[in-house]
Amino acid sequence: MKRLSSPIRLMVRAMEGALLLLLVVLAFLGSLRWAAVSAVQQAVVRSYGLTLNEDRIPRIVPQFVADGLGAALEWRARNPDEDEWRRRSYQNRTFEDRVLSLFRGPIRSISVYDVEGFDVTLGPAITRFPQLEALEVYQEAGGIWDEATQRTTGAKDPAAVKALLTALPELKYLKSVTLGNDWIGDEEVELLAALPNIEKLEFCSTLITQRSVAVLARMPKLRELDLRETNLTPEGFSELRRLRPDILLNGGSSLGQ
Repeated sequence: MKRLSSPIRLMVRAMEGALLLLLVVLAFLGSLRWAAVSAVQQAVVRSYGLTLNEDRIPRIVPQFVADGLGAALEWRARNPDEDEWRRRSYQNRTFEDRVLSLFRGPIRSISVYDVEGFDVTLGPAITRFPQLEALEVYQEAGGIWDEATQRTTGAKDPAAVKALLTALPELKYLKSVTLGNDWIGDEEVELLAALPNIEKLEFCSTLITQRSVAVLARMPKLRELDLRETNLTPEGFSELRRLRPDILLNGGSSLGQ
């Protein structure tokens, strides 16, 4: 067998080195993504609805691969004891999100839906996604339904809420924020006013009142505002419409909008 000439050997070695370097870089970037997603997951209490980017399945991952992974984890979670099944199913879903996040490319939207609570680390964890454009945090599962007020009351940690909202201005590309349940009130809206490029805000089942009208009206780039199931009266809604006729407002059926 003839030996390769020196120039060819050098070229082969260079290609091998480049391939090894690429693998190292990909492994490093993958570890950063894994750690970032893990930080978000560890900051919340049982979120069954963490979604990274709008597409649930990464485009570069074949559907059969994603389906196979999901089926294998679902099978692993099966247990006659329902509580044990729920616990393991949640753990498997957590692991699946971390794996699939490695193939999603830049994370531009995060939805943390149906959480029972979150701690002070959620804000810093969210900022580990600098290209984020849309964020949704909806806390409901840990709440208690009040028949008198027809509202879900959740566990609110003021320090955690403040840490989350004061961290968001670091995300320079953030344009859309959706927040739900009674951990959002007028004081929290004032913190959101610091967001430099916000164009869309959605509030659902929050405690926002007339105090927030002036604050919302001062947000220069705001173009769409959803105020369903808040404590804002029709008069407050009308005042906001007068101050900012350029904003697309949705007040829901409670305000006749």
